Amino acid sequence: MMGAMRISLDSARALLQALVTSSQPYSDRATRVDTNLWLGPRIERADVAHIVERMRVKLILDCGDSENPSLASEDLSGVKRMRCPMLLAGSTVNVNMSDLAACMRAGVEALERKAAVLVHGRDGLYNAPSVAYGILRLRGLSMLEATRAVARRHAAIPRFIEPVEAVVMKALPASRWNP
Repeated sequence: MMGAMRISLDSARALLQALVTSSQPYSDRATRVDTNLWLGPRIERADVAHIVERMRVKLILDCGDSENPSLASEDLSGVKRMRCPMLLAGSTVNVNMSDLAACMRAGVEALERKAAVLVHGRDGLYNAPSVAYGILRLRGLSMLEATRAVARRHAAIPRFIEPVEAVVMKALPASRWNP
């Protein structure tokens, strides 16, 4: 019988640090939740080439709580970007409904043209899943189907269901609400 392998605490820390800081392609950090629909964390300058050339993203919906200053608009030539911020102020949700609706509609239109769409936020866990959920709802998926698709991203929780569903109910006739 072999003895247990022992490593020092410093070696364990170094290994964990290497794993955390190792460079991964953006598509390994993002999750495909539906055909051509990606859900991911904040984009960094190093991610741009992979997003444009490999993932072939044509629309980026930025759901972060602030503009990402490290990305200049020329970094993403040929890619449309839209801001769709959703903020929590204490216990209340501050969602600009017209921005939310515009982002959701733009996502649906891009997907109908077979263009890849990336919805991202700071971590891709709350705000971005809400918008991705809304895009899927506008495309005709039921609440359960859209939730399942978004849940493909580990720990993703569409936090803003009420405002998203309000957009869905405004945009679609009652016969297509498909709960």
